[in-house]
Amino acid sequence: MIDPNSIILKYLDYPKFKGTQFRVVVVDSGYHSTSECRRGLEKLGHKVYTITPGHDFIKRLLTLFAETRPDFLLAINHLGFDEDGKLTSLLSDLRIPFASWYVDSPTYILYGGGKNLSPYCVIFCWEKSYLDQVEKMGFRSPCFLPLATDPEIFFPKPKGEGERFVSSLSFVGDSMETARKKWEKKLPNIANKKMKDIQIEALQIDRTRDIFDIFPAVAAHATCDRSGVDIEAALIWRATQEYRLGLVRSLLPLGLVIYGDKGWEKLLRRKNVLRQPVNYFTELSDVYRGTMVNINCTSFQMKTAVNQRVFDVPACGSFLLNDYQEDMDTFFEVGKEAICYHNFEEAASLAAHYLANEAKRKRIAEAGRKRVLAEHTYDKRMAELVAELRRRFA
Repeated sequence: MIDPNSIILKYLDYPKFKGTQFRVVVVDSGYHSTSECRRGLEKLGHKVYTITPGHDFIKRLLTLFAETRPDFLLAINHLGFDEDGKLTSLLSDLRIPFASWYVDSPTYILYGGGKNLSPYCVIFCWEKSYLDQVEKMGFRSPCFLPLATDPEIFFPKPKGEGERFVSSLSFVGDSMETARKKWEKKLPNIANKKMKDIQIEALQIDRTRDIFDIFPAVAAHATCDRSGVDIEAALIWRATQEYRLGLVRSLLPLGLVIYGDKGWEKLLRRKNVLRQPVNYFTELSDVYRGTMVNINCTSFQMKTAVNQRVFDVPACGSFLLNDYQEDMDTFFEVGKEAICYHNFEEAASLAAHYLANEAKRKRIAEAGRKRVLAEHTYDKRMAELVAELRRRFA
């Protein structure tokens, strides 16, 4: 708690969101979307200052606040914040609005809100099914903010430039071995045994349903909020792994290659389809541009949302075959700007069809690119975020 008579409190007690260009402090944890948000804000004309968590974080942050007098602070997934709520308390005392954009499940991180509740905090979620849960934690009026693309990273191949990665059919993704084991280790032995007793066929679930309703025998071992979150996460990552594995197996006969971790070799018991993981910022766009049919497979932590690839692949001018998610109808005209499959058999059939039809692939890829550039870039998302904060705090 800051002394109400302190000099820093009086110095930072200034009107926020005056004019049209603002000063923003971005907590740069090195996590996904942070640099894209910064560039998006800068494209809109805002002045952005970054700070990394770590040694003397609060002291460095106060110094930065004094130097820049920001309109708000932005973090991804609450990274940089502590469970004890010290940073939240500081920002609240200073009356500095702050936004946290969740690009992963907030339930795995917030554990009910607790000491990180504040009237100066606005939560944004890339998956709208989490909004009710976040509001029940005590966060006021959380907002839906989907993912986007950065056209400075993802763009069509310049004329005459060679392709670094070439394939007919590719999937870029993790085997989920590490994530699955990480969460299963957190479970009590009896819950872990129940988890291992689940038959693979039972993991082909309806993602829109509550996963505890599907596996009540495992859910029964959730003794508190935190253990419930651990069990839910373990179930979701195991279901996601089996889903990815089933899709990959259905596409291997068509020549699928995988860019991913060594866990795939263990799961598939073959090495010839696995290529090295690629860097998101320097290599992934080359994979998308060099692949005739890019495959997408959405994690089960997303009930309706779409992931980054849905925007990144079309931004490259490339063709994507995506598993159908409810939000696809919000962002694209499915059938003309995007192509979706509903099961493994349809994925294989559509992949074969579009591999044989270059003109159709190009037509859909170009239509998708036009839609993405018009509506689904990070500067568009940051404009929505800033407008909401200005509405609340100006």
